[in-house]
Amino acid sequence: MIIDQKYKIQLITSRYSNPKFANNNLTEEDNFTKYSNRCVDKIILKMENKDSFYFFEHKTNGCAICVASSDIMIETINNKTKDEILNILQKYNQLINMEIKYENIIGDLNVFNNVKTHLNRYDCANLIYLAVKERIEK
Repeated sequence: MIIDQKYKIQLITSRYSNPKFANNNLTEEDNFTKYSNRCVDKIILKMENKDSFYFFEHKTNGCAICVASSDIMIETINNKTKDEILNILQKYNQLINMEIKYENIIGDLNVFNNVKTHLNRYDCANLIYLAVKERIEK
């Protein structure tokens, strides 16, 4: 499936400007924090587990790709089980590494299908994958 370039731009800029799952009151002291190795991008991640279903919030400082991918990822994985989340993470990782072109179960995360063609943007989109995977596997 080909994703319309205008839709990609609109979704990424919208979620950068107005993230739905951001909580700017999150602090590093009370939550899990993941830093980029290449730039100033940073994700503070809050995770709650209720009856085997996970719920996340984030405070992401960074570029449009980093903030938007964090917000869309959290929308995609909220209210899912650990196994469902790990499956979504695997498919997203395959997508951003250009091993697959499209995957239904990751929904709007498909807009990041070509970030690896711009390696500086790959790291921005990959940070949320690394943060959620590390946090949920602890």
